[in-house]
Amino acid sequence: MNFRHIFGFVLIILAINLQQSQASWLRDRASDLKKTEQTFKYIKNAALEVIEVGQKAADVAATARGQKK
Repeated sequence: MNFRHIFGFVLIILAINLQQSQASWLRDRASDLKKTEQTFKYIKNAALEVIEVGQKAADVAATARGQKK
């Protein structure tokens, strides 16, 4: 029986504290996700550039060997 009273008291305290809290942590998390998204976009663009340069180098090498017409 005592456990129920303690548990109820803890729930009331939590409810009071949660009412007064702000969702600033959610804003911070959204900002972090945006930074992560920008980072992945940068990595994707860099990878596409590397692939393009690699294809050009392969074309030059094939032309030098006379395999490409």
